[in-house]
Amino acid sequence: MGESTLRIFGAPHRYVQGPGALDRLGPLVADLGPRAVLIVDAGVSAFLAPRLPGDQYLEVDLEVTHAAIEATLARVTAGPAVIVGVGGGKAVDLARAVAWRRGDPLVTVPTVASNDSPAAMAVAVYDDEHRMVEVIQTGRNPELVLVDTAVIARAPVRLLAAGIGDAVAKKFEARSCLAVGGTNQHGTRGLRVAAAIADACYENLRISAVAGLAAARRGEPDAAFEDMVEATILLSGLAFENGGLSIAHSFVRGLQAVRGTRDALHGEHVGYGLLVQLALEGGERPELTGFLAEVGLPVTLAGLGLPDASDDERRELAERCVASPHRHKTPAVVDVPAVLAAIAAVEGGTQ
Repeated sequence: MGESTLRIFGAPHRYVQGPGALDRLGPLVADLGPRAVLIVDAGVSAFLAPRLPGDQYLEVDLEVTHAAIEATLARVTAGPAVIVGVGGGKAVDLARAVAWRRGDPLVTVPTVASNDSPAAMAVAVYDDEHRMVEVIQTGRNPELVLVDTAVIARAPVRLLAAGIGDAVAKKFEARSCLAVGGTNQHGTRGLRVAAAIADACYENLRISAVAGLAAARRGEPDAAFEDMVEATILLSGLAFENGGLSIAHSFVRGLQAVRGTRDALHGEHVGYGLLVQLALEGGERPELTGFLAEVGLPVTLAGLGLPDASDDERRELAERCVASPHRHKTPAVVDVPAVLAAIAAVEGGTQ
């Protein structure tokens, strides 16, 4: 069978979500290997350490660079182990890279729901200025993704909103990839089941996100909160990895580099990138603008930290988008003039 006809679906082996899920970590990890190596985000170490069973405990506070991966790898004692990444995206990605390099099984324990990386197989590698260097496809999803929603509920609401921005784009990116036969993270064409999952992710968020965020603000996670977290971590991760990415993520390359916007969160970048994608494709942008604003996401460059974007800065945003490997995964024409026009439409609020 030729590679062009292959379709590959990848997913975590097991996903466990709910309040108190962390109490099941020890027995679940024990089923996977002889010992546990915990790679824990320094920001959550103080309040989670007593609840984290393991044989080696590594606290990390590092950007995910090649140097940081090597340094963390060197700290892990020899011998087979289960690598457990606990915390935000950086700790989880460092753990993923270490598990990949060692050939060990991986467990991810996210403490925020700001993006879908806990369920994925990719490691985003940056330089010290948080500019993306490369994305490593490890070829294997986690053996276990464990999401304690009582822990997630303690995170700042802005991080939850960013997770919504990252997740809601997947419907439109998977749709665009499917329309043109664009490839997914496995290098094969996007699957229809991935598009269906992306649709379910979107519908779930349209129903649950506003109520789920309100529950988080009250400190009372409820069914809407649980649905929102499932969408932002699990459904979103399955959708992008198997359905593919498009312009919403392509545009992130520029936002990570330009002054002001580089300090925004990934999901905030993706939400704005989605508006650019829909402006290019002539899609549902006005409706999505209202939804993103309702959940507290920026819908202008000013909201992202760049109130006075120069012509040169807008051009840099467009050029970096056009240079992305995902730029062809859309039926729209994607060149610098077209992206500049899309930015102008988003900023001007035109239909």
